[in-house]
Formats: sequence, structure tokens, C-alpha cells
Amino acid sequence: MNFKINLNKVIGIELKPKGGKYLSPEQIYEINRIYSVDRSFIYDMIEKGYIFIWVEEYHGSHRLVGFIEKSRPEIPYKFSNNISKETIDKIFSIGSIPTKLVYEKKKRIRSNSKPTPSRKPQPNKIKVEKKEVFLSIDSILDKISLSGISSLNESEINFLNESSRNI
Repeated sequence: MNFKINLNKVIGIELKPKGGKYLSPEQIYEINRIYSVDRSFIYDMIEKGYIFIWVEEYHGSHRLVGFIEKSRPEIPYKFSNNISKETIDKIFSIGSIPTKLVYEKKKRIRSNSKPTPSRKPQPNKIKVEKKEVFLSIDSILDKISLSGISSLNESEINFLNESSRNI
């Protein structure tokens, strides 16, 4: 059986930055929101001890096409004898999507502000939404600069199109 992998629909996700912690629930939520990767799938990959994964958008879901568990990239067994070395090399050359997402920015802003004793400051919803849009656009533009426009999946293209109409 020959497996076909559409490299234009493959993204890399760094689950645990070097020397750091695994992604926070907020970061996983943002990856789900922007790239439509199922949160439970990401949690399963973290539970297996993977520090980096490559996933392909496949029939409305995502499937694992590569991972790093300890130090070297590997291909899941079901693909290992069914895809070319050239395809494997291309998968492993795909960089990670940005994972320092909106939550990190919000957290830093809140820690510098001093709430008044009578009430907690309410974030300006419009500004937060605009920040999310620009950060999401930035992450997609980063992906384009790393892997080219053909690396965008359908949800990213739709998001960019929708964002351009809203600007």
C-alpha cells in the first residue's frame, strides 16, 4: 500500500521548546483555533513524550506524519516503508508554527499592570481581538516565509481571506 502525503498540508508543531516546558493549555487552544488541530490529539502526542510533531491535514482531521521523541526525527511505522526518502526529508525540513501565541502576550501585559483595589481592570475586548488577528496573521506569514505560500492549508487560506475582508 502506498501512502500519499500532501506536503502543502503538513505543519510542524514544537510541543516542548528546548529546555522549556510543554505547550500550555492556552497555546494548545490557539493552535486548535488557528490551525484546527484537535486539542485531544495534541495532548495525546504530549502524553507519548513527543517534543515535536509534523501533522497533515487529512480528510477534515489531522494525522501524524513525523515526530521527535528524544532527539532524532522519526516517521510512524505505517509510513516508514511506504513513502520516499525525498518526502521524508521534506517533512523534516518543515519548521514549527509559532507557539508563543496570544496568551503569552496577554499574560505579560497583565503582570505589569497594577489593579485598583476596588475592581480588577477589564481588558479592552476590541484591542485583544485585534491583537489576536494580527498575531494569527503573523504566524501564518511566518509560515509563508519559512515554507512558501504553497505550504498553507485550506483553513489558513480561509483565515487570511476572511481577515483581509475585515481589515
